[in-house]
Amino acid sequence: MTDFSHISGARENEELANSLDSSEPENRNWIVTIRFYSYVHYIEEILESHDISSNTHKERKDNIKDCNGMD
Repeated sequence: MTDFSHISGARENEELANSLDSSEPENRNWIVTIRFYSYVHYIEEILESHDISSNTHKERKDNIKDCNGMD
């Protein structure tokens, strides 16, 4: 298993989104999608810090609901 950091994944996605020209209409949807997955990485990092992992968007959504009020 490789050592993967969700924080580094999120930052790589942010760098990629920032490198795209947002004035180009064909890039706008990609920028939104890439930023969405950056946020998914940040959420996963928080969940994993509490020994919770998600394999699907539904699992992640359920895990977030279960962690309401988590410190």
